[in-house]
Amino acid sequence: MTARHHSDYYEISPCQAQMRNDATATPARRPAELRSERSRASRRRVIDATIACIAEDGFARASTTRIAKRAGVTWGVLQHQFGDKASMLEAVVDRVLAAGAVMADEKRPPGRTVEDRVVALERILWRGFQTPTYRALLEIQLDSEHGDLNADLAERAARGLTKSREEISRRWFEELGVPRRQSRAALGVMVGGLRGFALEVITSRRAGRFDKERKLIVAAVIRALGEGDGSDRKRKGTR
Repeated sequence: MTARHHSDYYEISPCQAQMRNDATATPARRPAELRSERSRASRRRVIDATIACIAEDGFARASTTRIAKRAGVTWGVLQHQFGDKASMLEAVVDRVLAAGAVMADEKRPPGRTVEDRVVALERILWRGFQTPTYRALLEIQLDSEHGDLNADLAERAARGLTKSREEISRRWFEELGVPRRQSRAALGVMVGGLRGFALEVITSRRAGRFDKERKLIVAAVIRALGEGDGSDRKRKGTR
């Protein structure tokens, strides 16, 4: 008879092995956590679908039925998440304002000269104006004449974007010696011009890059800000 090693007497059963694995494994997420995660995911899908429907089809045709279908959710889920279309539109505005706040909070704006920063800022703004999110906002603003709800949303969006614009003017140009009043005015010209081009794309339903017009705006803003910084060294950059 073959002698058994003393460790053989301490073999564990399959049931005991499973219990040991369960004790060392990563704890499973609770049902409440899973439900919360699914709820956030469905909410994001609805907001994305709202933006896409408004940007592609216009505000009037972006019905809740279309939005629910595009989001892949039932009407019940949509109503549970938002209650009505007004809350969905508020979520769209919130996303636009959040994007503006992120840009305003830029810790290190690109470039070390007025020219570099104006060029970089124009490109960032123009890309932003081309996104479905901002196009959806423009559609909401265009429709603001037909209802108090959209008028309130449009006003709220305008206040939020103005705040971000003022913060951008401070963070991007004040350290270069540009007076804040001058940078706010110049940035207002840039934003107004680019927004006008974005509106023309929507109202005419045609694509457009407006390269020449954008270059003229950039040149005018650089000239205005460069005249205000009071330092050739800052305009040209330190070497």
